[in-house]
Amino acid sequence: MIYVFCRFLRISLRQKNQLGMIMGMACSTIFLLQVILYFLNNLGLMFTDTNCPFLSYAGTGTVITYILIGILLSICRYQNILPVSPPSKEFGIRGKVRA
Repeated sequence: MIYVFCRFLRISLRQKNQLGMIMGMACSTIFLLQVILYFLNNLGLMFTDTNCPFLSYAGTGTVITYILIGILLSICRYQNILPVSPPSKEFGIRGKVRA
C-alpha cells in the first residue's frame, strides 16, 4: 500500500498544472500519513484513532478516503490535456507577418 501511495505522490509531482500538483500532493500525503499512523498504531508504538485507507471500515473515514481518491483520479485523468490556442490569421505558413 505504501508503494501505491508513493506512486500517487510521484504522479502528482509530475503534473504540469500547478494547482493539480498541489492538490495531488496534499491527497497523497494524507494517504501516506494515514497508512504510516495505522501501522505505528498496530505495532503499539503510537495510540491514535486512524483507519487504513481501503482496508478498514470507519464510516466517515471511508467517505473521506473515497473523496480523496476521486480528486486524485480526476487530476491524473486531465494531466496530459493542454489548452490549444486557435491559429492566428495574420501569420503565414512560416510564421512571417503577411503584408
